Amino acid sequence: MVRRLWRLLASHNLALALLALLGLAVLAGGTLPQAGRVSSEEFNAWYNAWPNLAVWSSFLRLDRVFSATWFLGLNLLLLINIAAGISVSISRRYALYKGKTSPRYRIIGSASQPASLPPLFDIADELGVSKNRSKGAIGLLGIPLFHLGIAIIILGGIWSGWAGFGGHFELSEGRTFDGRQDRLTVDRGTTLPVEFGARLRLDRVQVEVAEGKYLGELKAHVSVQQQGGPIRQAVVETNSPLRVGSYRIHPDNTLGYSAVFERIRPDGDRRRLYINVPVGLADWDSATPIQDTTLLELEGVPLYYDMTLHSGDKPELELLVRQAEKKRFEGRLIPGSVVDLEAYRLVFKGSVRWLGFYLTSDRPMRLVFVGFILTLAGFLLHLLVPFRRVALVVTPEGWEGMAWTMRGDYRFDEQWRCWLAQLPEDGA
Repeated sequence: MVRRLWRLLASHNLALALLALLGLAVLAGGTLPQAGRVSSEEFNAWYNAWPNLAVWSSFLRLDRVFSATWFLGLNLLLLINIAAGISVSISRRYALYKGKTSPRYRIIGSASQPASLPPLFDIADELGVSKNRSKGAIGLLGIPLFHLGIAIIILGGIWSGWAGFGGHFELSEGRTFDGRQDRLTVDRGTTLPVEFGARLRLDRVQVEVAEGKYLGELKAHVSVQQQGGPIRQAVVETNSPLRVGSYRIHPDNTLGYSAVFERIRPDGDRRRLYINVPVGLADWDSATPIQDTTLLELEGVPLYYDMTLHSGDKPELELLVRQAEKKRFEGRLIPGSVVDLEAYRLVFKGSVRWLGFYLTSDRPMRLVFVGFILTLAGFLLHLLVPFRRVALVVTPEGWEGMAWTMRGDYRFDEQWRCWLAQLPEDGA
């Protein structure tokens, strides 16, 4: 029973089936809307558009593929299969290295030792003594190393899914991000580790739009202070992220303009309030008014803000504030205008640009990189370094030649056939 179970766990058929299932799972996770990867509005719209499919997707956890228990179990089963396969592969190759398996090539001669010998054979100095030679033993490690690399990649992926972190945040020009959890929209992992310990201020957004609709260049000029150290300036791009400890920060290609207010609470406390309005590339740096509706709940009072923002050197804001169906304010604001909403007052300060960033920490990906290196090294070893072991036994009655090679060693096969053709008819 144990032997059958071991054979099942190490079988190639099981590996192919698990790889096929893993491929289908990744395909589903990459095509179906995933909770946390799209906005709640997009997610609900998809559910409403495809209700029957959405029910099954939720039941099978296809809307949370990479965090589902079955996906983790599939990876663990594949990892066990690969580990068992590595064990079997190493034992077979060790037996091949020691010549304890049946030779792939064998010939018995009744005459004296042949004068011509194939590559690797040595002339035996004494009768009855086996002369052994081998080369390319390191090539035997190719397939086990290849499998080990895949196992490490899977292990790194499991670890990354458990310990990795990813989240979005928006930052207006002149505003600072210090790692506060309430400023992040987390789509991977749970909470931001405390080791972030940095302050990031967006100094300037630099956007170049080609042909009025294509993103030509996107740069964020920022000031960074780590662990209370000196402030340094940096330029962050999509393909050139900012490194802060174990974290990487880069623009996520969402941008727009912020309506900036000073919020005055009843107790006299004053705080800055930024309402970010996203824009498309076609409207960037244009005179087109930007419209947006957002719900804000401050001081325990939920209010709808219907805004039309005119950005530029002389910003203006057309603002309608509603509480349910009750209108609290409607008017046109210029910098310095005051809005009294009873629960608090707002002073319109103007508009600035904002940029979306993606914050990620994924140390386990280094393990995945190591796995890729081992996989490539194993493939090259298997492809470029063929293992060959030969033995020649000479006795008073005749001689015997044996050779062990890897399957598919066509060059040695050709050499062996050529040597057989050169032997005299009475030599074999």
